[in-house]
Amino acid sequence: KWKFTDYKEPLYLSASGSMTSMQYYLKKTRIDDALSALMRLLKNDELYITFDIAMAKTGYSVPVHTDNRYKLLALLIYFNDLKSEEGGELLLHKHKSIQDSIYLPRYPGEENTEVVKRLLPKKNLGVIVLNCNSSYHSATPFSSNEPRKFVYIGICKRYTKNLWVSKDSKNFHPDARGFGESKYD
Repeated sequence: KWKFTDYKEPLYLSASGSMTSMQYYLKKTRIDDALSALMRLLKNDELYITFDIAMAKTGYSVPVHTDNRYKLLALLIYFNDLKSEEGGELLLHKHKSIQDSIYLPRYPGEENTEVVKRLLPKKNLGVIVLNCNSSYHSATPFSSNEPRKFVYIGICKRYTKNLWVSKDSKNFHPDARGFGESKYD
């Protein structure tokens, strides 16, 4: 019964965005949490799409993580070919020891996972990932003079922090890119 809405995700939810004073006040006083809880009761069927055009430059890498847990599906489309010696590979991981996915942390640490698939970005390569507690991935350090160009499309559920049943003991983790606490765990 889910339906798509015309919702536009606030820029502060991305790593490059910042909150307005009002958004900061609502977040700090937890009013936004109360409003979201109320809206979950009234409108628990809304999905929306994010569409990000991105470019990764030399030095870019992303540690092992799952995407924000309010995201249902992620689609990556690459626009240029990279050589393996340049890095920038998309790595898919599985957790080494925890088998029950409800206990999997969003940021497990590389030492707790093993790589199960390596994907080198190629022009027009598309990757679709069902984002769940066990959909771990990372990007290797990138060292090309030409940027890694891609589009990221996400299908997200509005008014929720976590689509998946989770008993992860930590409520807040450093953002996988090192930008402080994640906004939606």
